[in-house]
Parts: sequence; structure tokens; C-alpha cells
Amino acid sequence: MAKALNVQTGKIEEVTASTDTPSAEEELHELRVRRNAILASSDWTQNRDVTLSNDDDWKKYRQELRDITKNYTSLNDVVWPEKP
Repeated sequence: MAKALNVQTGKIEEVTASTDTPSAEEELHELRVRRNAILASSDWTQNRDVTLSNDDDWKKYRQELRDITKNYTSLNDVVWPEKP
């Protein structure tokens, strides 16, 4: 059996692998979590004191990330835009 941290109790506990298929809502949530992390990692590109020669490319990339949930509902199907 595998062990994992139970974030509610702060203790490491044995866990069993789930054979349940995630619901569409859960998959969309995971997609948003991953997308938000990627967006956060590129936030620095939008600071006013940062000058980038490819600023328009970064803006387009970030907009494509924000729009990803309009076209995809699962991490299995998503095609991530390429970082400039």
C-alpha cells in the first residue's frame, strides 16, 4: 500500500488507489488547477516594469491559457499552447 499525507490531519496514512473514473466536473477542476499554475508562473511577464521584445506573444499565450476551458474539459485531451 502507498502512503500519503492527509492534509486535514497532517498525518501520513496508507491510501488505496482509486479505480473510480473522475467526473467531468473533477476533470475540469484539475484542468483549471494546472492552467492556473502555468498562468501564475508567467505573471512576471505582465509587470509594468518588465519590458519584453515579445510582449504581444506573452499576452497571446496567456489569453490562450485563459481560454483553454472553452475548448477542453479534460487534461487527457488538452493541447497546451507553447510558451514564447
